[in-house]
Amino acid sequence: MSAEETLKLSEENALQNGDHFSSVTGKNLKIRGSRSAKSSTGVIFALLGFAVIGIFLLGRSDSIISDLNDRLVAQTDVQRADASETKKIVLAESLKSGNFPSDTAENLKEEGYRVGFFDDAGNFVESNQSNKELAVEKDGEIIYANEFAEKANSDAALHKAIDKATYGATAYYYDDAAQKVFKELGVSRNNYANNEEFETVMKRVLGQNTEVDINTATKATSTDSEGNTYSYFQTSGNEANSRYQDAEKLVSEVASKNPGASTTDATLATADTLKVADTINKEQRSSRFYVAFMESISKTKAGQGDKARINEAMNYLHKTSTTQVVDTATGELIEVEGSPLESPSLLSILTGSEVDKSVVKNYSSDRILNIAANKLNLTTASTRPVASPIISAISKTVTSVANRFKTTIGRIFGSGKETADTNILRSITPTVASSLNDTSLPQGIDAGELLVEGAVNVGRKLAIAGSGATAGDADAVLAYQKEVKNYLALEAAADRLDRSPFDISSPNTFLGSLVREFASILKPISLTSAFTSLPSLAGRSIANLVTGGAYADSANTYLTTYGNCDTHATIDIVGTSQCSTIATFDSSTLNAFDDDGFSKFVEQNTVLENGVRSIKPTSALADFILYNDERQTPLGSIDGGILSSLKKRTSNIPFISDILSMLEDFSDASDSNLRMASGAAFANTKSNSDWQNYKYAQRYVSIARATAALRQYSTDTTAYQNLRYFEGAENPVIAFLKSEAEIETSLAKLP
Repeated sequence: MSAEETLKLSEENALQNGDHFSSVTGKNLKIRGSRSAKSSTGVIFALLGFAVIGIFLLGRSDSIISDLNDRLVAQTDVQRADASETKKIVLAESLKSGNFPSDTAENLKEEGYRVGFFDDAGNFVESNQSNKELAVEKDGEIIYANEFAEKANSDAALHKAIDKATYGATAYYYDDAAQKVFKELGVSRNNYANNEEFETVMKRVLGQNTEVDINTATKATSTDSEGNTYSYFQTSGNEANSRYQDAEKLVSEVASKNPGASTTDATLATADTLKVADTINKEQRSSRFYVAFMESISKTKAGQGDKARINEAMNYLHKTSTTQVVDTATGELIEVEGSPLESPSLLSILTGSEVDKSVVKNYSSDRILNIAANKLNLTTASTRPVASPIISAISKTVTSVANRFKTTIGRIFGSGKETADTNILRSITPTVASSLNDTSLPQGIDAGELLVEGAVNVGRKLAIAGSGATAGDADAVLAYQKEVKNYLALEAAADRLDRSPFDISSPNTFLGSLVREFASILKPISLTSAFTSLPSLAGRSIANLVTGGAYADSANTYLTTYGNCDTHATIDIVGTSQCSTIATFDSSTLNAFDDDGFSKFVEQNTVLENGVRSIKPTSALADFILYNDERQTPLGSIDGGILSSLKKRTSNIPFISDILSMLEDFSDASDSNLRMASGAAFANTKSNSDWQNYKYAQRYVSIARATAALRQYSTDTTAYQNLRYFEGAENPVIAFLKSEAEIETSLAKLP
């Protein structure tokens, strides 16, 4: 057997032997590989010597360009696995109905798969339209409708054929749901259209800081002229505004508006209010940064390098800078030296090493709150008692966010008169300054951390807004990340089908994977040390083949390395090491069309009239779409716009700029409404009993998007319009949002 044939056999065994190493747990498992796989080891190491010189001649930068795109997307674009699985259950359902689109059937036939049914004589008749359940045939093997999705999730050839016959994973970056996300962020996928310089574009994109209004209110009583006593709310002076005040003045004014029963309460209340402002700004800023930066890389990979600024982007990544950040443990400013490529989060994703949480915590979305808590010697999320003063303090922050720019944050207080600790708040000032007042282009380690945070946030926004993803607890995140790992392995195996093991253009071949392992050595190394590293690099290369590049040698993936996130802890969800929200899907509902619970949910929440399925405006499904999918504020804080919408049963989430109105809604809200406003009601957690209902809402939204995509990429104008529960020519979720917006506009015009 030739070297190429041996390697090819090893690659083909990779998907079946994917249980050799768990990329999620990092535990070595007993290897049960075939004799062919074992015998290839000698050949592999013999090839390494010949490969080394060529690998180094390639240069590291070209590979880093590819890795930045491929590995960031693989680790943070959480919608891809669910999108692929959901598309397959839609196809399976159309096979069961005997109504399969003709163009999809023809496309599958080009890949060797015929769609048809069995006649009364037991003969397979090729047809995509029949009154009988359809099946798929290839080389004499029959794939029945009820096993189609499962088969497609384990058979690389069928998986690849389906993507060729319909659409690939990148389609979800360009559909209506994705375009809505990019519009809300205020950034396009074509920021360099005018051939502007890299820094000019990046500074313009980042120079749009959130404008935050902050105030508090207290409940007071008064007596009218007839002697009747009544209650009312009054604000604590004028609002503090981030746009017009420097950091020191902003912190001081916010502190003066946050009295408490004790110094600790007042300090934590101030810190949490500023933390929410910081989080909102960081989420928007990092998302815009990621989209604008990655444009040059994605265009270059697509062969449009002349329309990108790839050289400047790569120089920016390699440039070493000294920056300052507040150490959350001490509250002191420290200097950090390095390039964006050396930031703990980006280094973790590029090399597969475990992220250094001790460093990343200083860039966390909870960093301001953590500084205050540490200075006050309070327990944190991982060790806190149920009645923690931290949780008590931060559960009262109410916020409202417009799409970009404008934010309102408020709190309600009783008769507390104690003031905050100014020494502790002084240590918060540099963080507030860098977050809310600085619009410059980040450098060094700061830039690397912001890039990864942006990747996580954009991946989350695309998954939530379009497909109904939700936050979850550790078990939910871990369960879905296993699904992601399986998807990546399947994608890698599908990519290898038509490639030689020596093809270095793909990270999924043996030699291509090895090239990228060398490129991940970011520090300059000598040729001698490179040769001594060969065994470990080869092992990582083989492991990546087994897990589809999911970094099998790492004890944790980036999204399963959780931070110390007190805000998330208020609703029992976990966040990344930076405390960015992790989006998840509940894979237990993938059998939706055969699930009586899903059928009952659809019947209760939708209406079928004249062949068109529509969503009931005041249903649980409508609430899920409006208050989970459309949410703009950070999870764990109370969304004032959601409270207002629930109270008045309006058809959208309004931006509440009037702090008094927002806080009055908060004071009168029921526990149920507060749970929806904080996001707790929609969290995929063991503690949330509501999830047993909302998990079906998530699946409905996910299937609706997959069906819409299948329609969009089909030349058959009637494709999938009779799909059970999703009848009609339009995505029911998009149609619902459009109709609700039209109702809102009409109401606004009434006298």
